[in-house]
Amino acid sequence: SSKSIKNDTEESRKTSEEAVSRAEEASRAAKEAAEESKRTSLEAISRAEEISKTIKDDTEESRKASEEAVSRAGEASRAAKEAAEESKRASLEAISTAEEISESAKETIVTWATASQEVINKSREASKAAKEAAGISARASQEAIKRAEEVSKSAKEVAEASIRAAKEATEASKKGAEEATEAWTKVFNELIAGTEGIGKMIKQAARRTAEAPSRRWQEDESKTGEIGPKEVAETLTPAFEQMTSGAEETDLKEKKEEAQKTPMSIESRLESLTQMFAAGKDMPAEE
Repeated sequence: SSKSIKNDTEESRKTSEEAVSRAEEASRAAKEAAEESKRTSLEAISRAEEISKTIKDDTEESRKASEEAVSRAGEASRAAKEAAEESKRASLEAISTAEEISESAKETIVTWATASQEVINKSREASKAAKEAAGISARASQEAIKRAEEVSKSAKEVAEASIRAAKEATEASKKGAEEATEAWTKVFNELIAGTEGIGKMIKQAARRTAEAPSRRWQEDESKTGEIGPKEVAETLTPAFEQMTSGAEETDLKEKKEEAQKTPMSIESRLESLTQMFAAGKDMPAEE
């Protein structure tokens, strides 16, 4: 039993040692755990402080940003208010300018309408005046044509009378220069008395034309050829020009040129008659 007690005691001692050893290990583990917990707590506190500081910094930054945002918003609000006031003033000025432009445009339209009406009235008056002028011009043209026809007819009658006078003068030349002169004078006097359109100028021209060969034939019968058709035409030309000068200048110009060509035709005819007259003089006079 003593052995058993010894064994029990030994067993108890071992158990106690193991318990102490385990207790020591547990104490060391607890100590280590406490140290680890302490370190963890310190780290947590440090991190919490850092986080708190960061949050504080962020909060301060956010506060500053908010204040700056509020300040900028105030400035933006003031700028918007000023812009609104400026826009309002610009709108009022634009409305005033638009009203002035509208009034000016209205006055311009009224002025333009008045001027247009005046232009229309003047155009109507001008059209009426042009129509009246055209009527006057047409009447003047008809009168000019009528006068030109009368002049042409008179010139034709003069030419025919000149031919008859030349023939009679040719026949009369066989009996003497005096008889030929009398025949010329008689024929021209009859022609002038019977023609209404030629007038006093042609009568005087015919008288000078008739008197000229009379003087020359009396002076020297051999000089009869000096009184040619050119001299007669030059004498008659002023009379034709005087007759054609009374008509309208524009419409009568062509007719006047035709009338001025008439003495040239008379000249050519009288030249032929003069040649016939000269040929008749060379023939022996009939008894």
